[in-house]
Amino acid sequence: MNKYKFIEWCRINIFESANFYYKVLVVLTSYFLFNRFIRKISFVYLNTDFITLKIIEGALFGLTYLILIISVCFLRKKIPVIVFFCWFGLISVFLINEIRYAHLNLDYSILKSLTSTQGFYAAKLTLPILFWGVWGVLKNNITYGATFIKHLKTFLIVNLVFIISGIIFGGSLFESYPLTGRWGYNGLLSHGTTNSGFYGMILLGLSLNNRGDWNKIFLFSLGLIMLGHKAALLYLILIIYFVWIKDKVVKKSLFWIGLIFVFSSSYWFPKAVKYSNFWNSIYENHGVLGALLSLRNENISNVFSSSEFGLFNMFFGGVVRYPKDVEMMLFDLFIFYGVVGVLLYFLFIFKYVKEWFLAIPIIVAFFGGGLYESPLAMFVFGVIVFNNSKKHHSINDL
Repeated sequence: MNKYKFIEWCRINIFESANFYYKVLVVLTSYFLFNRFIRKISFVYLNTDFITLKIIEGALFGLTYLILIISVCFLRKKIPVIVFFCWFGLISVFLINEIRYAHLNLDYSILKSLTSTQGFYAAKLTLPILFWGVWGVLKNNITYGATFIKHLKTFLIVNLVFIISGIIFGGSLFESYPLTGRWGYNGLLSHGTTNSGFYGMILLGLSLNNRGDWNKIFLFSLGLIMLGHKAALLYLILIIYFVWIKDKVVKKSLFWIGLIFVFSSSYWFPKAVKYSNFWNSIYENHGVLGALLSLRNENISNVFSSSEFGLFNMFFGGVVRYPKDVEMMLFDLFIFYGVVGVLLYFLFIFKYVKEWFLAIPIIVAFFGGGLYESPLAMFVFGVIVFNNSKKHHSINDL
């Protein structure tokens, strides 16, 4: 086989193959779940962390990034221009801020940046942009996407057995927050906000299916409750409101009830948290807002009080460096990439997410991290978006 035939074989069977990227999804998801569970065991029973597993995971995602760049080169005429524009724009803002930081800090290390600080964050944020661009133009992507979601759905249902076992029999291994005293069970899973995303996005996909399996919808709804994450409850509330309830009068009534519920939180919240030592302690030390936002409001105060926001920083960010963040999508995009980065990222998102229903994970990300900071969660979100677009009402129909 000469090199031209080999390149052509790679193009067809790797770089332009939905089957290949389906296998990439399976490998990344399987290793992600395995890695997190082993590290969870080591944390609970050995009080340590296996760094090697983390390094391998980073290498796998790094290799995926490289393969996607090659795929983009082959598929450049098919991928929407806006994908290139948004990806290149965010990378450019990152490079500008890196040059600024390196100029002011003589101990700057590009290796450290790419493995643990701002470069690492930039890679996590921009990798899904290329994946969505490539996956969206691959032949049979819907078929392979449905197969992948089916397998993920099966695993998450099996995981419910371990969640229920944890609730019935106790033990830290199946807890969402081991050894903290905070209630919640995630079974074999470990990464908190990604867990909420998996269960929430699968429930969203099931709910959008006109032939929805109500047994599975019930199981995934129950799973979101048992996880013990506020993000999981927000997923469930938004899906009920935007997808399940069709009557406009009922929606308006629930909207006003929700507003009353929020504005009266200073009255009912102190009474509710008394049933949990963990949340009662958070409330007494940080107030209602601190408990509801898991101290993210204090992250906002710390970032904005300790940083100078000149005109350049307003437009391009760079006032702080990862891992110092807020864990709320809009704020993190702003402090790292400025107004330009916010506009670029949402320009990309709403190129593909055209229905309010499918925007639910984005709404949840406004109040908590996980989706936009997790390439795998964004991969899953992309697959669900492509498999459910153009089947339902548009934004104007709501």
